[in-house]
Amino acid sequence: MNAETVTEDSNEARDDQGSKVEAHLWQAVIVGAIQEWRTGTLRRQLEAEHYLFEDSKGLELVCHLAGLDAGRLRAKLAKLRPRTSRQPDQKRGHLALGSRS
Repeated sequence: MNAETVTEDSNEARDDQGSKVEAHLWQAVIVGAIQEWRTGTLRRQLEAEHYLFEDSKGLELVCHLAGLDAGRLRAKLAKLRPRTSRQPDQKRGHLALGSRS
């Protein structure tokens, strides 16, 4: 084993460790969104629900960076989703409870 090989191995280990740290950071972003969806104020719950279930590009990117599958995450979260969903009342401009289709 020569010095060049040791340096390359060291750099790969550092890159791998950096990737794990970065993945944990993005996982924390997802956990934060889930916590807001479950326990935040009504406004934060609605924003988080939109992000988790309707913002495909945003969640897919963050899941990719976190090393997660966005489709699997959404499927698991859908099981936790209440039967009724808070939807904006289009006519009155405020929130109304309605059943999900």
